[in-house]
Amino acid sequence: MKIIIERFDGKKKYESTYELRIDEVKGQTLLSLLQYIKRTQDITLNFTAACRMAICGACGVRVNGHSYLACDTKMEELLEEYENPESMRISPLNNFRVITDLVVDWEPSIENLRKVKPTITPKSEFSEKTGCVQTQADVDAIKK
Repeated sequence: MKIIIERFDGKKKYESTYELRIDEVKGQTLLSLLQYIKRTQDITLNFTAACRMAICGACGVRVNGHSYLACDTKMEELLEEYENPESMRISPLNNFRVITDLVVDWEPSIENLRKVKPTITPKSEFSEKTGCVQTQADVDAIKK
């Protein structure tokens, strides 16, 4: 089977094709397949992964135009979904600036998250000692 990976060296786009036996593909996640290709065929291949638990999104890539978390996507599922294709195309996520190969720039998205503050921030009058007790007015406001 052929794995075609869209590459970028900082100046130009190109693609690399890797020939793999089906037994080298089965039993792996997409992330472990990328690691296998890097280890056995092309040490210059770049991609990112962090938590390896489908939480952070760092390993996001596209396969045949659809987005997947590489750490959470089993190759058997992709083979079944695409009906045992002769090849699969792996490319970086859309809507992100590509740094190199499958590595994209997350900073603009992180900056947008900082702006909207997607966390629950306790009021300043609460502390670890006094706790955070809801008033009846707070409860009533939530019920509305």
